[in-house]
Amino acid sequence: MATSKPRPPLTFGVELEFICVYKENAFVKIARHLDVGPDVGREKIRHVQSGHAIWYKLNEAGIATCCRGKDEGPATTPYSRWMVDFDDHGLTGKEQSCVPRGYLKHALELASPVLGLDDERSFQQIERVLQILASMEARFDCRFITNRLCGLHVHMGCGKGTIVPLPVAKRVFQLTTAHEHNLDAMHAASRVVVPVSTTNIDTDAPYIPLSFFHRGGQLGLGNHNVFDWLKRIEEVRSNADFAEFFAFDWGDEILNFDNLWLSESSDHAPKTIEFRQHVGTLDFAEISRYVRFLGNVLAYCYQADDGPFVELLMKATDANFTVEHLMEVVGGPAQACALVPGQIVHDRHHSTPAQRAVGRDPLRPLDTLVDQNAHEVAANHQNGSITDTRARKSEVGLYGVDHRSNGLSLHPDAIPGFIVDAAGSLLASNPGMNMDELSSQARAVTFGRLAEKYRELRYLGRHQLGK
Repeated sequence: MATSKPRPPLTFGVELEFICVYKENAFVKIARHLDVGPDVGREKIRHVQSGHAIWYKLNEAGIATCCRGKDEGPATTPYSRWMVDFDDHGLTGKEQSCVPRGYLKHALELASPVLGLDDERSFQQIERVLQILASMEARFDCRFITNRLCGLHVHMGCGKGTIVPLPVAKRVFQLTTAHEHNLDAMHAASRVVVPVSTTNIDTDAPYIPLSFFHRGGQLGLGNHNVFDWLKRIEEVRSNADFAEFFAFDWGDEILNFDNLWLSESSDHAPKTIEFRQHVGTLDFAEISRYVRFLGNVLAYCYQADDGPFVELLMKATDANFTVEHLMEVVGGPAQACALVPGQIVHDRHHSTPAQRAVGRDPLRPLDTLVDQNAHEVAANHQNGSITDTRARKSEVGLYGVDHRSNGLSLHPDAIPGFIVDAAGSLLASNPGMNMDELSSQARAVTFGRLAEKYRELRYLGRHQLGK
């Protein structure tokens, strides 16, 4: 990567969404360790909520954790401890039908503190948390379920308490916009949404694609191509301007910039970019690979020089440039295959029906639910389903690129030349322009030129195809 900038001290946080299904009295032995109040005798406790049980077991293991409504308060430093919170996602219909009588369920979110991306202790801590959840499954009559209704949300930042710089945030927006079709390839089928108008968008889906807002949504850009979208992003002048791209109030887009502009008026906003597309998982290897990949995306957007960065955006028009190629540029080839869903989904903690059939593991009350969940998770990660969904998005033009035409390809010196020419013209008309503003406007002009060139290329391609 051509760059003159050092890698920033990146930070991150994860939000793990899952459902705990448990026997009503599964955690009752923990009651004696909880503050149940002076009017409630511990011997009368018949039910301990799953969130409180997790809170206790994590603290017991030395992992500082608070629980929403229990021990967080004004004295708690924001994002300094793990947080157990209650959420509103749930089981699918078929999963719900497998819950035995006498069992309860709670939708939970387990959010990490601010962690250092380049500190291996951060990932060791996440692994330890997941090990504790696994040990609870082994000890108590409970299961922690992730399904297509749950999410893995990752907050990425440029240092604790440091806001992601505006130029870097714009680049992240541009890269994820241009390569949405490639990034979709690494996600489960249920997280690749195909909205074609504001009337059919599912307002409950917490992962609305960026292309929806660019192409249809609220922006009215019609059939403009991806370079028009990149130009408009480059013209952003403040963090608050990001809100104009996402005119709905849901906060449910796959990329959330709210914490950047809210941080200007709130000390509690984490000053991060939130990535929301990944389906829920409690698999440590999957979580760690994805977090490291996003860290490399942020580092690339922070470090890359203009020429290589714009060239990478241009690669989005090349049908032969795949998600594996994208990962090689920003994250290293070793991560590529492991992040793309395959045919086999590894089950975490339960035996297979075949193993139980030969008597190696007796049937347990929640095994039917776990088997149904494993079946649905595997189907959601089938490559064929993901490919079909991406094809539908491409057919309706959501991606802003036309892979039936040739990709836009220019001489390596062309992009730096465009930027220099644009900067010269801008400076001639406004000699007092500061360098940051000059550079940004020159890039915006360059994206405008690329938009026109791509329109011409697509016109020639359609003409040659007789369209």
